[in-house]
Amino acid sequence: MSAQAFADAVAMLIMGDAAFLADMAAILGTAPSIVLRGNAPVAQIPVGQFPCWVLEQGEGTAASLSNDGGAFLTIGGAEQQFESDISLALVWKEQDREAAAQQREKLPAALARLMLRNPQPGGIACAWLQDWSPDRGVNHPTQIWVATLRGQYAITAA
Repeated sequence: MSAQAFADAVAMLIMGDAAFLADMAAILGTAPSIVLRGNAPVAQIPVGQFPCWVLEQGEGTAASLSNDGGAFLTIGGAEQQFESDISLALVWKEQDREAAAQQREKLPAALARLMLRNPQPGGIACAWLQDWSPDRGVNHPTQIWVATLRGQYAITAA
């Protein structure tokens, strides 16, 4: 497994999971139809692409996949275990401030349900919604909601 497999699978899930797309359509009025890979300044995203997801590889660290917090390297160095993040931002336009606030409030549950239905994107050991940060309407009428997905996986020598 790899950070790239994790990111690729998340991109496929947010664009292909029927229940998630239905949740997004119910929240925003239309489901996002594009995933931009790599951190893009919001001002450079063409308005016609809203709503859209922006997906960027986040931090990673060596970590044990066991519950006891044991070693993250196998004997003989055949495998190393990691925990890494994906930064996922949803960018959309909403003129009504109250409607935008309600949309931001519903997004965590939709993304958490997606990860609960698909806990091993890209074949990794486990993934979950780690945290989120709404922009609180600072960029109104553009809305930006950022989440961190965390995944655990092993990379083998062969």
